[in-house]
Amino acid sequence: MTHHQLLALLGFLASTLHAASQRIDAPSKEKQLEGRVIIRYAPSAGSDAMSPLAERVKRLETIPGVTKAEALHGLDMAVVACSSQEGEHALMDVLSGHQDVEMAVPDTWMRSFADAAREEDPESNLCLAHPSCKALGLAGVCCPTADGVRLGCCSKPASKPTKGDELRSSEHGLSTIILHSVHGHYVRAHSNGRVALQSNETTPHEDAKFFVVSHADGTVSLKTRHGTYLVAMNSGNVATWHRGHDLADDWEKFHFVYHRDGRVSLRSHATDMYITAEHPDTGNPPGEIVANREAADEWEKFTVKVHQGQDTKIPNDTDFSKLWGMDHFGDRDIDAVEAWKMFTGDSSKGIVVAVIDTGIDYTHPDLKDRMWVNPNEIPDNGIDDDNNGIVDDVYGADFANSDGDPMD
Repeated sequence: MTHHQLLALLGFLASTLHAASQRIDAPSKEKQLEGRVIIRYAPSAGSDAMSPLAERVKRLETIPGVTKAEALHGLDMAVVACSSQEGEHALMDVLSGHQDVEMAVPDTWMRSFADAAREEDPESNLCLAHPSCKALGLAGVCCPTADGVRLGCCSKPASKPTKGDELRSSEHGLSTIILHSVHGHYVRAHSNGRVALQSNETTPHEDAKFFVVSHADGTVSLKTRHGTYLVAMNSGNVATWHRGHDLADDWEKFHFVYHRDGRVSLRSHATDMYITAEHPDTGNPPGEIVANREAADEWEKFTVKVHQGQDTKIPNDTDFSKLWGMDHFGDRDIDAVEAWKMFTGDSSKGIVVAVIDTGIDYTHPDLKDRMWVNPNEIPDNGIDDDNNGIVDDVYGADFANSDGDPMD
């Protein structure tokens, strides 16, 4: 597990165990501090009901000072709550002698009762108070759910969209994609739920624009400007409609399949069938969008065109479209264009970004005027002016070769 993955996991575990601690100590209103330890074990084999991880967690609960232990199946991890700081220290001592423990990290301290915000309006934080949570059979505190998914009720209600901004949602940004078929027509989702090729192929209709909603399982959903999801049915039909819930289910999820020629296919998560665009003249039925193909051929491939929303900022780099790591419709990126809308790295703000990599081309046109310069080093004089052990480290250092030239 990388450092970044660990940080992300700690944030999720903090919320999860917070809800768990409320269940444990619900009768008491006395303020107490509870220590937590996050444990990662060596991967275990087998999928029996009583797995090695479950056995380890049971043993954890027998250690003095441990009040509760929960297994995180699939991660080979456990979260342990201790009654006191002394109990936490004692647990760490015990774990230091366990060879099957890869990592044991004391987490931050937390209050074992509801925070002030929850005490002010406790009923509004219960799952039963929100239809989307109640429908899933959740009980106790609403956010987040045990698997870390935040439901619609967890977010503040979005402001009423203005005209032309109907697609705003907490699930996605304001950028949309357009699917262009091999027949030369755009895929359009009509307001009545019908999905077919647009008859006018020159200019895409507003109904041809889809928001991409990414999910934690690697799938995506296509959401229309009418607030409906693209649905693939068992019959092979494709439609869009309001299905009575805010979050997409398996019938509304798809896998992006990327081809070497740059085109994309969509495979239904529920039926495992590919979406195809029937020929506008000879198709069966003509021009309709269906999901009944087991493999991706020409009619199942689409060219994706991205329409950037007002929440993005695009640079004037003519090759920017090739940098999918910066901006990608399938959420394979770092959301750079959204970040640039808020801040573009003005050096006058005093922000310095350290690059830990094979090096950096400080002569590049995009970087040369933005490079950090060591104020205590005189360039090219062959002297370690700042006495840090590295000569002429003007733009950084090459620690692999122990010199002051970080050129890649």
